[in-house]
Parts: sequence; C-alpha cells; structure tokens
Amino acid sequence: MAEFKLGRIRFVWKSNWTASTTYYKDDVVFVGGKMYICVIGHESQSDFFLDFDITPPKWNIVSDGFQWKGDWAVDTRYIFNDIVKYGSRLYVCTAIHTSAATETLGLEADIGSWDVFGEGLDFKGAWSTTTRYKVNDLVRYGGYAYVCNTAHTSSATDALGLEADQSKWTALNAGIEYKGAWQGSATRYKLNDVVKYGASLWICTTAHSSTNNFATDESNWTQFVQGFQFENDWDTYKIYQPGDIVRYGGNQYVALENHSGSRPTDTLDDPNNWQLFTENFRFLGEWGEDSSNQDYKPGEVVRHGGYTYLCIADSNNNEPPNPTYWERLNSGLNWKGAWTDDTQYILGDVVRYGSSSYVCVQAHLSEGDDYSTIGAENSRPDQDATGTYWNSLAVGTETEFLTTKGDLVYYGGAGPTRLPVGSEGQVLRVSGDSIPEWTYLGATDDVYYVAPHGVDKPSPDAGRTIDKPFKTIRYACEQIEKGTRVPAVARMLEMNRQFITREIVEWTDYQVTNNIAPFTTAFTYNQEKCERDMGYIVDAFIYDLTHGGNVKSREAALRYVRDPGKFYALGQEAETVASINYGIGLIQKVLAGEAPAVNYQTTNGDNSTAVVAQYFDVNFTGLDTLEYNGAGGSTGTALGVNASIQDPDATGSGGYGGGDNDGGGYY
Repeated sequence: MAEFKLGRIRFVWKSNWTASTTYYKDDVVFVGGKMYICVIGHESQSDFFLDFDITPPKWNIVSDGFQWKGDWAVDTRYIFNDIVKYGSRLYVCTAIHTSAATETLGLEADIGSWDVFGEGLDFKGAWSTTTRYKVNDLVRYGGYAYVCNTAHTSSATDALGLEADQSKWTALNAGIEYKGAWQGSATRYKLNDVVKYGASLWICTTAHSSTNNFATDESNWTQFVQGFQFENDWDTYKIYQPGDIVRYGGNQYVALENHSGSRPTDTLDDPNNWQLFTENFRFLGEWGEDSSNQDYKPGEVVRHGGYTYLCIADSNNNEPPNPTYWERLNSGLNWKGAWTDDTQYILGDVVRYGSSSYVCVQAHLSEGDDYSTIGAENSRPDQDATGTYWNSLAVGTETEFLTTKGDLVYYGGAGPTRLPVGSEGQVLRVSGDSIPEWTYLGATDDVYYVAPHGVDKPSPDAGRTIDKPFKTIRYACEQIEKGTRVPAVARMLEMNRQFITREIVEWTDYQVTNNIAPFTTAFTYNQEKCERDMGYIVDAFIYDLTHGGNVKSREAALRYVRDPGKFYALGQEAETVASINYGIGLIQKVLAGEAPAVNYQTTNGDNSTAVVAQYFDVNFTGLDTLEYNGAGGSTGTALGVNASIQDPDATGSGGYGGGDNDGGGYY
C-alpha cells in the first residue's frame, strides 16, 4: 500500500490571480472559474495567459469551472468559461476577447467567441418601434405572441409594424385581443384583433389600417361571434337590424332582417322578421277592472283574486280566466277577512265564517238570503252544501304545533306543546313529571330477546323487548359484544374522533405559544403521543357508553400510574391534566351537537397539518335525551384521571386516560 506523507502536501491558497505578484511553486490561484497551481516560481505578467500559454507553462489546471459575469456588457474583456446573459440566452466564452463597443453591435459581433450555454425566453411586453430585439425575445403583438429568431432593430413606425420584419419572428401562440367597438379613420388593426360592430364580434384576418366605412373594410374581417344587442321595448317606428333583441310583453324576440313597424306577434307581417328568443314573465300587479286603455301582451302576468294568470295572446279588456287570452299560472289565496253579503268574490279569495275559513272556487256575487241583491243563491259558506262556490280551507281551531306526520299535541304547562313521533316499536307512557313520552315497553338493561319471528336489526330496533326480538342467537351475541346502548352517541364520537384528538393538540400548542398557565413557552411534549392517547380516551368512552359501566375508562386512567418506570407524565402532571380536561369538555360539546367556542386548528393557522372538520348530524338529539343514556357512571368518573396523574401513589377511582401497553402517556 502506498504511503502518503501529509507534511509534503503544501498547497498555498492565494485567492484571485493578480498581475506583478511573486508566485512560488504550489501556490493555488483562481482565474476565470478555474483553479491553477504554480509549477514554476515567477513574477506574474500583466496577463495570466502570458504565463500559461507558453512552453513549459508556469501553471497547471487544478480544477475546471465556470465564472458567472452577469449581463453581457460592451467593451469588456472576457476569458475562457466566462458565462453571461444576453437576451434570454446564456453564453459561455470559448476565446479570450474584448466585447463590442456598442449595444447596437451586441454580442453578435463576437458570436464566434461564444457558445450557447442555456436557452430561454425573455418577455419584452408589447412590440414597440425602433427597439433592439435579440434572439428568443418574446413580444405580444395584436392577438399573437412572437419569438425573435434573428437579432434586429424594429421598424420605425406603427404603420409598418412588426410585419415589416415578419421573417425575423416566429409565432409562438395565436391569441386574440379585444379592441372594443370598431373604429374608422385609419385605425391600425393587427392579426387576430377582435372588434364589436353592430351586435356581432369580428376578428381581423389581415393587418391593415381601417377605412371610414366597415362595408369597404369587411374583407379584412371574419365574423367571430354572432351576437345580440338589446334594444329595450319594441317600438313600431324604429328600424331593427339582425341580432337586435326587443322585449314585447314578457317575452323577448330577435330580429332576423332589417325592417321596421312589424309587431313581433303579428303573423300577417313577414314571418322572417322576428323569432322568439326567450319566454319570460313580466309581472304587472292586479288586473285592472277598467282595462280598456291597457293592452296585455304574451308573457305578462297579472294577479286576479288569489290566482295569477299568464297572458298568451294580445289582449284588450279580456278578463281572466278567459282561456283564449289567459292561462292560469298559479293557484293562490287572497285573504278577504270575514265573509260579507253583496260582495263580488273571485277564485282564490279566502274568507272567515264562524270558526272556519273557506276558499272561493267559483267567482260570484255573494247573497245572504236577505234578497238585497240578485246574488248567487245559497252562496253563503255555511249554506253551500254542494261546494259550488266555497271549499273548506280550515275547520275549527287551528293547530300550530304539528310539523311531522305522527306528531301529537299535549298541554305542557305553558300551552300546547308538540310531542314528536316516536321510533318504530315504541309505546306512549307518562313519565314521573306527568309528561307523555315514547318508550320501549318491557325493555330491561342487559336483557335481550331472541325468537324465530324476530328480525336481525341493530338494537334498539330489535332485541330489547319481547315483542321485537332478534331472529338469531348469533346476531344477538354479535350485537351484545359490539355494544347495544346509545348507538347514535357512539357513532357521533366515532365520526368526531380525529377532530377531537387534533383539536386537543392544537389547543395545547396554543397554550404553550401564549404562555398560558400551567403551560409555559419552554414546555415541550410529544404531539403524536398526545393525539394517540386522547384517541384511547375516546375509544374508552365509546366502549363504556355502548356496554355500560366504566371498565375501559378506569383502565385508561390506570395506564398513567400503573408503571412509574414508564410514567411519561412525571414532571408534567398539571399540563397533562389540563389537556385531558379540555378534551373531556370537547367531548361534551360534540355530544351536545355544538361547536367549541374556539376552533384552535383554524386559530393556529397553517402549520402543515390539514384541518379536521367537526361532524354534525341534524338528526342527532344528544346524549341527555336518549332512551338508554346510562353508561354506568362513565361521565361521572371522567375527571378521575386528574387525581391519578397528580398523585401516582393514589389508587384512584378511574377516569379517562391514555397510553398503550408500553405504559406511554401524553407527553
């Protein structure tokens, strides 16, 4: 094996090479992106290459490289491997030279001393006159984007435009540029310029300067979009052009030809003058009793009594519901108060007579059998046994509290109260405070029923009572093992498990950041372990709620104190308790169907963790109103973990806690 003696390696770094400097053997210098080592001692001349490009050379190359010189500059000395930016390209110097003296000559004057090092595009904005453009310069001209392929100076006038140097440009992208309304008087238009003329849009196909008349200029344009132009209400004296749109009644019509004086609905005129464009409604309020001076047009809507009518043909003094001119649009109600004699009632009028209300189904003049007028006989609501003029709308006292099929009304002390319809299989009973309620008859905790006539459905729809048993023992055992109590509560916690654990970590971070006791800004903890252990707490809560008792809650709490050697919360007892207490409060919010006062995931902002949204269910009634809301004291012992953590020697009564089989805790 070869031996290396470090003492013989004696390179001396001299930084950048300078002229008129004494250099010794093994001196190392930096020149033009390369490093050189002196092999013959000497005093440097005015140019490094006078000492390098000789035989024997006084320098040897140690490492090759490049030197960035920024933008190319005039009258500047460049050497091998210098890199400059010129236009959108990068160039590397291949020969020592001094650059051209003017910007007009540019790098192109010394192109033989450069190689292209990197390609790119340099956006110069809109094309302009008398401007020096370089290869790969990018400009916008009209609706097009162009890339320069030959360095040049642009034409001197807008009238000549880019077209004067068209061969020096390559089209990169064909777009459009909207120029507004077409202008005459020698306006310069470019390829793909778009203008509005009349109701349509036109696109330029040939670069040109416009004339004063679009008709003589039209050969330079192609119709781009056939458009429409709204001309307000139809006017018999106005000249209309193709694309003009007018409103006539509630509808809109589009002109197909140049014309005037042709009514859009008049079939006697040329049918090619107008075409129905849209069918709409135009509400005009109440139909006038004296309508001799008012014309109604198709699409106009009026209210007459409790109904609304749509005009379907030009009408004058034709009262609804005349089917020739009117079509019923909507059946409504028009409250007229108490019924009165000698009154004209029309369709949809509603009156009160006695304790009931009635709706008019046939227009008539009322008659109370006092023969004061020649009205409709037996037209008083209580006398209209055949329902010729009136139909019952509401009979007796109105019930205001029923919303769902099957609801009941009872007196709740403060007045009529709604009792929502119960669930399948429930019966009505009176509770201890004399309030009716729906319940399962014969249901007993921890007693389940199985019979051949039963149905294998989740409890409490089946299995809880003798009249609605499970069908098979296997299904019953699976349900009991899974837990049959408060399934809606369990699902609510399962759906919000990730929200709860994520929100606790974000709350803890907020306390630390803001130095809120018992936390300080110096406090550190394991976020992943905290989130994991609070998940165990939620799981324990779900199990005890669905099975009864507080077995899992106690086990979770004891994990914090079971093995002092693995007690991760030592020294952080107060902080651990604070985080768990916040988590318990968060669980209570979830079970109440409420959002917490502060969403700390949102408050803390972007911390590279996706925000987990809280899950809500409008049909969830909450823990305190469910039939099977007992969980064996889980809620009552939820805070028992506080004493367990603060006093590891205490036996504790259980409560929510975390940790896994390795004894890990929150922090």
